[in-house]
Amino acid sequence: MNIKDVLKDHTALASLQEMQLIKFDSENRNSSMMNSFYKSYIVPKMVSAYDKKNVMQVPKLLKLVINVGFGPDRKNDISYVFEKIKAISGQLPKLTKARKSVSNFKLREGDVIGCMVTLRGVRMYNFLEKLLFIHLARVQNFTGLSQKSFDGHGNFSFGIQRHSVFIESKDYRPDFDFGMDITIQTSAKTNDEAYVLLNLLGFPFKSSV
Repeated sequence: MNIKDVLKDHTALASLQEMQLIKFDSENRNSSMMNSFYKSYIVPKMVSAYDKKNVMQVPKLLKLVINVGFGPDRKNDISYVFEKIKAISGQLPKLTKARKSVSNFKLREGDVIGCMVTLRGVRMYNFLEKLLFIHLARVQNFTGLSQKSFDGHGNFSFGIQRHSVFIESKDYRPDFDFGMDITIQTSAKTNDEAYVLLNLLGFPFKSSV
């Protein structure tokens, strides 16, 4: 079965509507609406569409990485970025440091050049729910995510130019509205399977037509 058949009449809004019908324990910290939706709706659909022998062969989300980079001229803003990413992700970030010195950029080995955070499990799903159905709608002139951003190994990356689109950044600094890169790693073996998985989860991709 080809991609068009699997995703026939499917939209990101359809995913949200289906998700809202899923029963899950909202008071359970280990429970997520999107994860429950994946198990009860997406897994059976992909098992049937791709003729999988068992549910363990169905692609799944493994982790999500948020990465922010900045130059040595932003040393005074490290704590600001750190606290914002902590608030946005709900998890303590890790500072990234330069591995070697680069004189042309006035960069020394060990200098902090950014921060990153890796989300898995419930925190990953909770972050994605807000990202897909709330935050991306706040991006100016947003027309969808590019289908060309898959790496051939089941991973998908895209950038957000301004962190102020996140509702956790109400008191952001207009003079430093930094952006970030987001990478979603899946267990899919091909771009096609990864695309179908993310599409069914509600990722708003641009039309290929």
